Amino acid sequence: MLFLASLGLLIGYLRRQTVATGCQFLHIEGFSRKNDENGRTVTFVLDEAERRPNASTHVALPNPPETVFGISIPELRALHDERVLVAKDTMKNGRTRAIRSTQQTLGTVIASHPYEISDVLTDPSKAAEVKEWERRTVEWLKGQFGSQLVSVLRHTDERYCHLHCYLLPSNDMMKVSEIHPGYLAKAAIMSAGPGPGEDEKALNRRGDRGYRSALRAWQDHYFHDVGAPSGLTRIGPNVRRLKRAEWHAEMQVSQALKQSMARAEAVNAKRLELIRQTKQEAQRFVERTKQEVSEALHSAKKEAAAIRAEAVAIRTTAEREMQASNEASAAALFAQDRARQEQMHASTMLLDAVRFKGWGGRLRAFWDSLRESKLAFAIRQEVAVEIERVHSLVRSLRQRLRDEEKKRIDAERRAHEAMRDVKRALDAAHKATIERDRALAMLPRTPGQKLVMSQPAFAFPPPKPKERN
Repeated sequence: MLFLASLGLLIGYLRRQTVATGCQFLHIEGFSRKNDENGRTVTFVLDEAERRPNASTHVALPNPPETVFGISIPELRALHDERVLVAKDTMKNGRTRAIRSTQQTLGTVIASHPYEISDVLTDPSKAAEVKEWERRTVEWLKGQFGSQLVSVLRHTDERYCHLHCYLLPSNDMMKVSEIHPGYLAKAAIMSAGPGPGEDEKALNRRGDRGYRSALRAWQDHYFHDVGAPSGLTRIGPNVRRLKRAEWHAEMQVSQALKQSMARAEAVNAKRLELIRQTKQEAQRFVERTKQEVSEALHSAKKEAAAIRAEAVAIRTTAEREMQASNEASAAALFAQDRARQEQMHASTMLLDAVRFKGWGGRLRAFWDSLRESKLAFAIRQEVAVEIERVHSLVRSLRQRLRDEEKKRIDAERRAHEAMRDVKRALDAAHKATIERDRALAMLPRTPGQKLVMSQPAFAFPPPKPKERN
């Protein structure tokens, strides 16, 4: 007896330690407000999910459901009834009426995991696997049905881990048949009509085959995205009549596939992290280069503005001094005219002196001549000083204009050098991007995955034409 008890404990331990799990389970169905062939209604389904006593006789110790995603059962019940009241059936004559009570208005999807809840509660690793399976399942259903997936619940009072998922169709009549993959496939075949030599029965059989084929493809899609990464097999052993050893071998293969996919995801995560870090480094380099170029351009613009302001000041001063020079020239011309007038007056006086005779006349002529010479000399001196001042002012203006031209040329040279530095920085950033993409291309990629070359985070404006003063 002791040997048999030890053997039983050993077998139980080996069963718990085996790497194999089981096959996936996924089922979709629709319900109406009126009883179906099994007596189930929307109210009964929601009562069973909420664990009301009248609908939970199959559970020994019912526990309240746990909300995994979306709204609770009372909220789902109220939302369903509210939308049913406003849903309308449009007839051929254009009039509308309330939808029939036999129309399926609530869709359900049940997804099950082969782990027992008792094992999950005592084994943290299995609990982590089930949690990841739940996450993948919810994300997959969101991708399939979008906002029509309104609630996902977890029951912990049954043997195996499973999820109840609830769908509210978004079409005007709340038809589950318009979101059910099997019904959609059959409806497409039936609407196309019978083929050559095909009657209604044959068409219906072909529609049924399309229904089953669409659901198989739906199950395959779930296996690819959820089942295989979770270590589950696509089909169980009973359907294919596998021997126990073959079934265990297949489950071990599924676990190996799960581990391989987990490693691939880890490699992909590292690749994505490398891409993220490379993008961040490239972005920092580009921003740093952009900042340096912006500062250089700002400095060049500021210096050019200062040079322009100085040139304007010099031009204003030159214009003011030129005006003063013009006034001085006018004064000199006026003095010259006055000298001519004085000279003419002196000549007149000399002519008058001819009339004088004797020593008195000669003395008067000498005195007048002497006075004329002194006056002419004084006028020439005054005009010479004014002319020299005008010449000096002109020379100063010419020198200032030459200095202004040199400063402008120097500012243009520095602006050209700044733009050349910008081009070099952009070339360096482009080379860094090419090297990064080349490094990413050498990394392993999963099938169907593509690398997308990132574009620069910004673009510099084209250089403005040089301003000429």
